[in-house]
Amino acid sequence: MTAVLEPTRPVDAVDGVDVDADAWLTRVFTDYVESGDPVGAYAVRHPRLALRALRRIRELPAHDVVLPRTAESKAVADALLAHGGSRRIMLGIASVLRTPQVPGTFSDGPDKATLRRKARSAAKLGITIRPVAAADREHLLDLADAHERTNERSQYRVEQPDNQDLLQYDLWLAAYDAEGSPLMLAVTPHAGEYAVLRYFRTLVSGRASSDARYPMTDAVAEALAERGVRWLVDSARPHWLPNGLRHFQRMVGFRLVRFRSIRLTEA
Repeated sequence: MTAVLEPTRPVDAVDGVDVDADAWLTRVFTDYVESGDPVGAYAVRHPRLALRALRRIRELPAHDVVLPRTAESKAVADALLAHGGSRRIMLGIASVLRTPQVPGTFSDGPDKATLRRKARSAAKLGITIRPVAAADREHLLDLADAHERTNERSQYRVEQPDNQDLLQYDLWLAAYDAEGSPLMLAVTPHAGEYAVLRYFRTLVSGRASSDARYPMTDAVAEALAERGVRWLVDSARPHWLPNGLRHFQRMVGFRLVRFRSIRLTEA
């Protein structure tokens, strides 16, 4: 697991660390969020670091994305193109999770020890992950919108949620507590080898909801693997992520890549 910068450590210190571009940029993004500065002000305060970051972004694995034209391909393509919208500066950078080549193995290996431990903790609380029937989706969407409006964490609060598009997508998974009450919702459009984590949020506050994120990540990755999807892309730009969420993503296996090209094909 990549260590993050302490807020008081000079940010230029990351330049001397012998790590790959993914780990190096994660440290810089962590420090940027800790600073609280707008991106322009941060770059002005650290001009040499900003130039190094652009060079290191070019070292990230580059994806040339080809999507088949399906019912959900436009949603996936639009999300990937949104990452490329700041291409002149960020070069299409995104956080991406690789699904298992063999279904049923996502949580295997020493790097997933924390995920397995947290999943066991969730199981002890009686948390289960289940597909959401079409008849239940409107109700969960209402719960999701309501929680966004009143979320106790201001960075996740949205006064006017816009989630009606979720009803267009096929893969809905929800986490439920031991009494059957919904805790969390994940909605994931996909096309070809790519999927976008369009919605991955808790529906209520508390420890159970927080623990549900781990088995939910496993469940989403496995469901996508069964559908032939190889890459799950976070819809949020990685340099804007709250550091707590960045830490969670790194823990479960998200890594930085960049999109060099994106196109749809009839094949």
